[in-house]
Amino acid sequence: MEKENKNVSIPLKTVSYIKRGEKSPVSFLDNNDVPESYKKEIQGDSIRIGYRSFISVEELNALVEKKQIDQKTLDTVKKGIYFITGIKDGKQFFSADLNQNNTFKDDKKFTFSTDVTYKTSTNSFRDSLFPSQKIIVTKLSGSNFYKDTLFVRIYPDYNYFGYPKMDDKLRLKKRLQLANFTTDNYQGVFSYDNEKYKVTVSKSKNLRNDIRFANYNTEFTQESYLRYQLKDTIQITEKSFLIDTLLYNPTKLVLKPLNIKEQAYGYKEGAKLNNYSVKDLKGNEVFLKKIANKKLLLLDFWGTWCAPCMELTPNLKELSKKYESKLNIVSLAYQNDIKPVQEYVSKNNLDWFNGIIMKGNPKTFYDKSKIIRELRVKSFPTFILVDKDFKIIFRISGGGENYEKLVDVIDKY
Repeated sequence: MEKENKNVSIPLKTVSYIKRGEKSPVSFLDNNDVPESYKKEIQGDSIRIGYRSFISVEELNALVEKKQIDQKTLDTVKKGIYFITGIKDGKQFFSADLNQNNTFKDDKKFTFSTDVTYKTSTNSFRDSLFPSQKIIVTKLSGSNFYKDTLFVRIYPDYNYFGYPKMDDKLRLKKRLQLANFTTDNYQGVFSYDNEKYKVTVSKSKNLRNDIRFANYNTEFTQESYLRYQLKDTIQITEKSFLIDTLLYNPTKLVLKPLNIKEQAYGYKEGAKLNNYSVKDLKGNEVFLKKIANKKLLLLDFWGTWCAPCMELTPNLKELSKKYESKLNIVSLAYQNDIKPVQEYVSKNNLDWFNGIIMKGNPKTFYDKSKIIRELRVKSFPTFILVDKDFKIIFRISGGGENYEKLVDVIDKY
């Protein structure tokens, strides 16, 4: 990507290793709706034919009504996948017609004991028996059909549906029920200002086209506050871009440069931290820039009700001492009562700035507190590290390996 004031298209390719996806049921068909080519493969009452469409019926109907697609074209397009599931010779089985040639005879058949369907709520058990499979499906972009690659894990799931009254027919239906977990994820690589980046995108509208960016040699964050959607603004070095369009055929993500001279305030890495006013433990109002007189400022959101927060107290004391020359720490307790905070700070000799966000309820984070709301603090502890220009350079939640990552950033900065 060149540093020019023009739209940037990032080509995206399908990837299978991103776990985020959608779970959906395989719908059983009534006998009248089963295509003739599949009916001859049904033997006995314990075998069902199912179907999963990858195109919205509502979208198709709207296009037919507008005469953008004619019924003849619609009838010839293979819009989904057919499945067979049943019990035979004491064993349960299923197959999916992934090559869509109107038979299951040349497709992989999964056979297993009938008790397996009760156990697939355990991820490791399910994933070891029923691996993800690559499939080619027909999708819709505007009024045009196109082929796309997905990865889908198909497995029996007895607990997918519940019924108020059970009989033998419903018990068999539950036992034969199939679920499919579909990942519809894409990844691309681009460069800007001599730096290399990568982006991952979900095409799923139900996942709000989850979009994540990262430096090329780092992992994608799992933190929800660092995920973007279409029409969000992202900053890459000092330049702001609108995540403008996701094109489906071929798959591309289009970034539109914005003429924003000042860095925007925000809560994500790369955004500028607002100069919030916070209260110390005596009730005095203090602006963050009055506290920040060193190279780095670390905001620590915690509470005395938060056991993982207090477990990190010795680590923070060590951090404060080791990086005293370049790091200011601002610990903000999210509390209903100031007294336990005062006692804890005094008892543990926490000699950096300690403040309080009053009326903090750990079960409802989005209260009237501006700093909590605007910085999207949803879990505790949360650490936000900013530089001398108040640019957010790192953000993480939790202890353990996450805390170690924070220390590494401070150490190398």
